[in-house]
Amino acid sequence: GATQQTSLYMVGRLLWNPTSRLNIYLRPFSSIQQSAVQGTSTFRQTGFDVNARQMFTNRLGLRGNIFYANDNFDTNRTDNRFRLRIGPEYRTLKWLGFRLDYIFEKRSSNVTDFDFNSNTIMLTIQGIL
Repeated sequence: GATQQTSLYMVGRLLWNPTSRLNIYLRPFSSIQQSAVQGTSTFRQTGFDVNARQMFTNRLGLRGNIFYANDNFDTNRTDNRFRLRIGPEYRTLKWLGFRLDYIFEKRSSNVTDFDFNSNTIMLTIQGIL
């Protein structure tokens, strides 16, 4: 069986609207997550997530996200994960929009087999009801 973990559970959400067209969300978190890593069933995750959205017109905007998490496993493995996502969004109709994002992800682990970097470009089509 797996070792029982105890940890502070916390999720926060802070919204700041410095202007009517700029929204910034800060979400700190700390929790126990399920794991697919052999030898452990859970891990402690602590970090934060920042989302920002700047609208230039009613149809055109820019979105961004920064994510950081420290994952601490029972197997003496610790990962630091970082993600940056940024890109424009455009709403062609009230119910139809498009996003083009660049996403960079990096995981640094004290077990080098788990280190990785990722660069992604994503096109998203959004239908809003």
